[in-house]
Amino acid sequence: MKKNNFVATTMLETGLIYARTAESPDTLVTGTSATVVYTGRFANGHIFDKSSAVGANFTLTGVVPGFAEAIKLMRRGEKGIAILPSKI
Repeated sequence: MKKNNFVATTMLETGLIYARTAESPDTLVTGTSATVVYTGRFANGHIFDKSSAVGANFTLTGVVPGFAEAIKLMRRGEKGIAILPSKI
């Protein structure tokens, strides 16, 4: 199994855990939409959703709250892993 090297890890009061795996000097994601390259996995590793290599454009009010919360923690071009508890 590949070992991950996290730059920083944050756990929010909502239970969201965000681990930054590659930093970006760009600005924080702002606004109501974002284009994201992602892979959604269950805790057992099975993939339940995946974007194309060019990403998927999302309106942040149209996704599960934990996903929107994770995107708002990111800078443009940053890479990370978000772990969303079922309650969010």
